[in-house]
Amino acid sequence: MLRKNRRQFNPDEPDGILEHSLPDDKLERLYKGIDWEQVSAGDPGTLAIQGIRTPYEVFPSIDDRTTRANERLG
Repeated sequence: MLRKNRRQFNPDEPDGILEHSLPDDKLERLYKGIDWEQVSAGDPGTLAIQGIRTPYEVFPSIDDRTTRANERLG
């Protein structure tokens, strides 16, 4: 996670949606823990957002727009 965050940063586009990065401490604080089990518990297929049941779908995220073809993060 940290390696990919650092590698995708482009200093010429620091605010670009695909080429920005976060400081390591902020990235760890926000994303180190996985709480999906807790967030998605209850009614499968919907989340309560401000009291409204909102449908969701989970997509595989093995590769995304910031991952080069056949790249292995090792």
